[in-house]
Amino acid sequence: MLPGTADKRCAWHTADLPLQMRIVLNPESERLSRIMAHAWAAFIRTGDPSAEELPWPAFTAAEKQVMVFDESCRVETDPWKELREALEGK
Repeated sequence: MLPGTADKRCAWHTADLPLQMRIVLNPESERLSRIMAHAWAAFIRTGDPSAEELPWPAFTAAEKQVMVFDESCRVETDPWKELREALEGK
C-alpha cells in the first residue's frame, strides 16, 4: 500500500472514457456517466467543465482543488498530497 492511499479507490488511465461517451454497461453507472458527459460537453463549449449538477472550480497550483468522480462527486483539495510528497522526497 502506498502512503496516504488506504481510503482511496482508483481507476486505470482511460477507464473513464466509456462513461464520458455515455457507453453505460451497468445501470448503477448511469448517473455518473451523465454527469461526466455533461462536464465534458460544458468544457468543449466554454472551456469550463462546470455544469448545473457539478460546480467545478478552476485548478490552481496554490490550492490544488480537483474533482473526484465517485458515488457522490465532489471537489477535494490536494487529495494525493501525502503520496505526492512521499514521491517528491519531502
